[in-house]
Amino acid sequence: MLRRNKKKIEIATPDEVTEFAAASADAEVPAGASGPESESAEAETADMPASAEAEQWKDKYLRVKAEMRNFQRRSEQAKSDAIRFANADFARNLLGVLDDVERALAHAGGEGANVAGDVQALQLIYDSFLKVFRQYQVEPIEALGQPFDPACHEAMMQQPSDAHPEPTVLQELQRGYRLHERVLRPAKVIVSKPPESAVEPADAEDGDATEADADEA
Repeated sequence: MLRRNKKKIEIATPDEVTEFAAASADAEVPAGASGPESESAEAETADMPASAEAEQWKDKYLRVKAEMRNFQRRSEQAKSDAIRFANADFARNLLGVLDDVERALAHAGGEGANVAGDVQALQLIYDSFLKVFRQYQVEPIEALGQPFDPACHEAMMQQPSDAHPEPTVLQELQRGYRLHERVLRPAKVIVSKPPESAVEPADAEDGDATEADADEA
């Protein structure tokens, strides 16, 4: 019969296992560096890039914050100037009308002035005013002969009228104006109302019957 050779399995003792673990730990630590000191050095090396990056982001934040403050300051100044000079173009266009008024006044007080010429000059000035107003969408409010509209008409008084339905603008005391769809000043007007009617026939008969009853009593 053939004999089989059995291999002998050797089991390490506890002391041998301890010695093997210690040898492996010594092999992983770099030469010339102890365990705690090595960990501290690695931590400092890892912290240095993070600190530099934090400083960089802080610098960017401060720059953006300063730019935002400057932008807000410029915006507030631009808004203030826009409010202060909002009517600059309107006033500039009215300067030409003012020049016409000055020339008309100078001509009216001088020699050779006549009423017809003064009236014509006033009409030209009036037309110039309307032209400037139209450039800025300022239009007069139609009132005379129109149905009374409390949104753009202001009734100053009423006048009896049997020729117009109630209420109708009979007379314009002061012209009104609107800017686009907004009323700048309502037109002051006189509106119609029904005429005072005479006593109805039925009412008259009732009055006669009452007087007759009183006489009989």
